[in-house]
Amino acid sequence: MMRKFRPRKKKSVRKNERGAALFTAIFGLLLLTLLATSIYLISDGEKRAAINYGENAEAFYIAEAGLAHAVGLYAANGKDYDITTAIPAGGVNFGAGKYTVQSANGAIANTKVITSVGTGKNGASATVETVVQFGSTPVSDAAVVVNGNVSINANIQVLGQKGIIHTNGSVTLSGNNRAEKYFSATGTITGAFGQPCPNGSNTGAPPGCDAVADVRQNQPPQPVPDIKPTDFSAQADYLFYPQNGATPAQIRDKAGNVVATNCQSGCWGGWTWNSSQGWVANSGSTMPAGTYYAVQSSFQINRTFGASGTPLDVSFIADGSVSFSSGASYMTGKATKDGRKFAVVAGADVSIGGANINTTNYESTFYARHQFYLGGGQPVIYGNIAVYNEDDTALYGQNVVLRQSGVAFITTGDPKIIFNGNGASSGTAGAITISQWREIRN
Repeated sequence: MMRKFRPRKKKSVRKNERGAALFTAIFGLLLLTLLATSIYLISDGEKRAAINYGENAEAFYIAEAGLAHAVGLYAANGKDYDITTAIPAGGVNFGAGKYTVQSANGAIANTKVITSVGTGKNGASATVETVVQFGSTPVSDAAVVVNGNVSINANIQVLGQKGIIHTNGSVTLSGNNRAEKYFSATGTITGAFGQPCPNGSNTGAPPGCDAVADVRQNQPPQPVPDIKPTDFSAQADYLFYPQNGATPAQIRDKAGNVVATNCQSGCWGGWTWNSSQGWVANSGSTMPAGTYYAVQSSFQINRTFGASGTPLDVSFIADGSVSFSSGASYMTGKATKDGRKFAVVAGADVSIGGANINTTNYESTFYARHQFYLGGGQPVIYGNIAVYNEDDTALYGQNVVLRQSGVAFITTGDPKIIFNGNGASSGTAGAITISQWREIRN
């Protein structure tokens, strides 16, 4: 007997399995929410990091701008410049932020440590620091710099922002002397420097004069620049040639044209050739502006030229000596080297005696490779004096300043030297080197 086929009945779903699908759906939705939140947080973090990076970079570049500003100020004004004059303690606004700068003397001579802090618009900050090395160029650092001993037998006044006398040797002072900034020597300084404010000061110290003289002994040497007359030969407007055998003394222009010849009895501009003195100017209605070069000879100027309001743009360059005696010379240097004007460059000595030299507010350099005498009358020099102090020898028949007991610079009378370091000071671009740099991180 065959069995009858009956279909199976479906099993009933248990009660505890009824919410599984719902749980799975909610869990999946939660995972998606967490994933979306994570993506958002990561994106927002990256956005904030990008913003922070931008703000920090902005602060860094602002700090760099402050550093560049400070270095530029020193380049233009020299290492003794007070940068707070242009960058006050409160800082300088720059774009949406500002920078503040501090400067201090470094541990090594002729260095400054400059620290600049840049602040961005949202308070981000960055700090950079550099050490700059100033080249030792005493021709721009001091009103008088001498590679040897100095003897001052005068009422000398050395004034201005660079009112400094420095010598690589010793200084002997007598008279009523004043260096507005300080006296400096690698050796000793002796004599009358107890009155820092002489020359008619009856009611107290003049402006810029210390109450007590600043005397600095046993200082490091300062090299005097090695400058030669031939450095200026290409700038010469007029070349003065001595008599050479049968060839008479001649004056030529820069193109080689003969301006004057047979000058033993006087010629162009009142110049006379003298075998014992070189080229001598005693008179003459005019003296053209220009750079005058005495080739293997010397200059002796005994006449007045220029005027107080209209100084003559002239330089005297000589392979031998340059001397001024009597007359009043109102001049500003025409020849230039390394950004500075030079009024006088002598391959031997410079002597200013009994002459009223006045460079009338135009700062120029007076340079002697041998020795220097400044005295007689009341010469006023706006500029500086540099004495290389080479061997004391007669050069082209001239030895107008004798070096006695190692003295390379001698003064008498009442000379005045005023030097503010204008032109190429110790901080010219070529005189500054960045020796160290770093970013300071907290």
